[in-house]
Amino acid sequence: MAALVSVIIPNYNYAEFLATAIDSVLKQDYQPIEIIVVDDGSTDGSREILRSYKSRIKTVEIKNSGAPTARNFGFMKAEGSFIAYLDADDFWMPNKISSQLQRLHETNTELVYCRMVVIDSNSMSEVETTENREGRFRNEFLLNPGRTPFPPSTVLMTRDLVAKVGLWDTTFESPAEDFDYFRRCAKYTDFAVVDKALVVHRNHGKSLTSNSLKKYFVDNRLAVVKLFADEYPNLNILQRRTCWIKLNFAFCKSFLKAGHVRMSIKCLFNVITPINF
Repeated sequence: MAALVSVIIPNYNYAEFLATAIDSVLKQDYQPIEIIVVDDGSTDGSREILRSYKSRIKTVEIKNSGAPTARNFGFMKAEGSFIAYLDADDFWMPNKISSQLQRLHETNTELVYCRMVVIDSNSMSEVETTENREGRFRNEFLLNPGRTPFPPSTVLMTRDLVAKVGLWDTTFESPAEDFDYFRRCAKYTDFAVVDKALVVHRNHGKSLTSNSLKKYFVDNRLAVVKLFADEYPNLNILQRRTCWIKLNFAFCKSFLKAGHVRMSIKCLFNVITPINF
């Protein structure tokens, strides 16, 4: 019998996109799949949409707590041997799961990602991501602090890997949660890739990537400090300092571009201050 794949969809006030996301999973050319939608305290009619699917999906309703908490609730309900996460404002191509399962078996890894098409809802432009590396990613997060190679919607992973990595860190309230989670995944397995764009992501005003730049900086700094603590004492002083400088310089430029001069100066000051972890 084919192995069950559990697809976890966290949703908060994405009623306009939610049905498209769910339908893209129902139309997968691989079966069996269970769909678990965790509604994170929506107030926009999302729950009426979820009720319309009846027994075709599992629905979990929680108070608004953020995407990491929603994903954790979904995993606790999941029964599959493989786990996939799909953000409610994204959707999949019909062969996404089958292609990734094939690649997992070919490479004997525990995590496979794919490329993604990003649609800008304002300009109607489309950009396809180019990340397609395979193998060891453990140093990627140290060398590129604050940058996650791929988003959750592009990933399929084994349940065994999820058990080793643990839950999503609920202290994060921005995309820094992805950096932390996949950085921990890289400790246990190489990553494989399906070199095709099998996910579509919309850039829009509600997306997490549109959140406050300051909050994003604070969370990324926390994620890097957590990296240092987790890898201690394997990292030497030079490695830690180089990573810290890269993080602060990257956000220094971002703040300056956004016109936040004070925060830009603060990032420069952080470069020469001690790192506490």
